[in-house]
Amino acid sequence: MFPPKTRILILDDMLIMRKIVKNTLKTIGFEDIQEAVDGKEGWTLLEGSASPIQLSVVTAFQQKTTKDLRTFNHERQCQKRFIANH
Repeated sequence: MFPPKTRILILDDMLIMRKIVKNTLKTIGFEDIQEAVDGKEGWTLLEGSASPIQLSVVTAFQQKTTKDLRTFNHERQCQKRFIANH
């Protein structure tokens, strides 16, 4: 179970989906929620964050820029391996 202070990133190109997920997460007690429209913006948020984002919620089933989404997922896996090794 993740604590309420967990930093969360929601990634979806549709505003309404991001709002639904964000509202659901807030309803169950999460407080620190970031949003990204695509993989590029998501990665920028991950890189520029002062404290690490601990949970990513990717709901972009119809992502127009699948290359950005693949890049985001690849970079996120690299970040997880880096954290695990240090």
